[in-house]
Amino acid sequence: LLKGLVHCESCHCGMTHTYTNKEKRVYRYYVCVNAHKRGWNKCRTRSVSAPELEAAVINQIRGFARHPVVLNEVRRRIEAVRQEEPAHVIPAPIDPENLRSTLAQFDCLWDQLTILERERFIRLLVREVRYEGPTQTVFVGFQSEILKEYCHTNA
Repeated sequence: LLKGLVHCESCHCGMTHTYTNKEKRVYRYYVCVNAHKRGWNKCRTRSVSAPELEAAVINQIRGFARHPVVLNEVRRRIEAVRQEEPAHVIPAPIDPENLRSTLAQFDCLWDQLTILERERFIRLLVREVRYEGPTQTVFVGFQSEILKEYCHTNA
């Protein structure tokens, strides 16, 4: 979901998605590339549970999605994408009230998206995700200066 967006705040390296199978169960992680390639003692962060990190990012999006300034920015970005996409992808202009009510029902909307649609949605808003392992702090860098000021929180 966050492929290419996650960076380790401890050593300023990228983090890559990986998984392990244990007892017929899949565990997903984002692992610091520095720790993975050079040894676990080279980074204080090492790894983080993928579902937990992804949930922290989604919670930040969910938390600010109702703010009027943010709603206008999201609408502007959707309209910009609409201009670039074929008409059947985003067929009509975005109604502000419809966008507001849709974002208010974020969880319902999110649950209906495919993984690819979720990825595209996040990439529309998020520039980078930095994770600080020792404090378990998640920093989300958004694509717009307007969005950035609303979105620093702990996991």
